[in-house]
Amino acid sequence: MSSRTERIIDGVNGEGIPGELSDPEVLDPASVEVRFGDPKADASRLRELFIQETTIEHLADIRPDIKAREISILYKDPSLVLLTAETPEGIIVGTYSLQRPGRGSRAAEGMRLAVDENYRRLGIASKLVKAGNALMFTDEENGGFDANLAQVFVIIKIAGDGRPLRVFGREGYLRGTEREEATRSWSNELQELVVRNSQPMTLQRRTYIQNFPRDHIEFFPKPRPPR
Repeated sequence: MSSRTERIIDGVNGEGIPGELSDPEVLDPASVEVRFGDPKADASRLRELFIQETTIEHLADIRPDIKAREISILYKDPSLVLLTAETPEGIIVGTYSLQRPGRGSRAAEGMRLAVDENYRRLGIASKLVKAGNALMFTDEENGGFDANLAQVFVIIKIAGDGRPLRVFGREGYLRGTEREEATRSWSNELQELVVRNSQPMTLQRRTYIQNFPRDHIEFFPKPRPPR
């Protein structure tokens, strides 16, 4: 039995109550569901995901000392929607945030894609992106953003930057012109926020509809069940 199988993995459920995560080696990826999150209830677990050493450099303006309360405040913006990927036990193993189009715009934005480092290579990031796309491109009367364009800005020239680039690429996102010194993220080496380059990637509504005709039905985020 591997060391990872033997290890007990502690998590926090949606209400901040300690719980045990499913073993990543036996977890059925198909059982992981993408749901609408609750920024206040989920803040402690989001913090755990955001500050993992393999994640924090990929997230703009997130510091290791960020508090759960600060994360809750980030989501007080009514234009932001939180998605969470949860195991059957209700434990969050991934998250993705979406920003609705601004006034006079039909462009939505995805941000803060993060998957627990113990649960990668199970397709969870792809599920989150698919759910985000479904929400952004669904009509308003059906609960979506009714966007014409989805865009993300992937921080690059850091370890592991190929993972998000591949995930978004598989979902039809196209790369634009690299943006130099466009954002800040944490440097594990320097132990401070540093200026980073980012790779814009965009997905047109018509491309989404042509290439993923049923994704808006199959992957639309699910409501959170009562707890």
